Amino acid sequence: MSSLGRSLLAVNVVLLAALLLLQLESPARGGAVDPRARGSYLMVTTTMEAGNSEVLYLIDDANREMVALRWDQVSNAFIGLGYRDIDRDTKQLGTKATEVGR
Repeated sequence: MSSLGRSLLAVNVVLLAALLLLQLESPARGGAVDPRARGSYLMVTTTMEAGNSEVLYLIDDANREMVALRWDQVSNAFIGLGYRDIDRDTKQLGTKATEVGR
């Protein structure tokens, strides 16, 4: 084998080793940790007085988030009404309560 052939073989071995190393550190293999916890959901429905349409509240207790969706009967689809980060809202309320108490 020529020196060029040996050099190319060495480069390929190094690249293959790097690829395997990166594959072992992928999230699917347990290398990196996903910061988002698996959701634990609660659904609550209600009827809006204005427009007489249904609203679905999805609360993710594990990640402390809430999404509100309205059912549109004309298009047969959900329309997003809003998103809330429950932890951020709780902290803001705590700060306001502290300011009022002073």
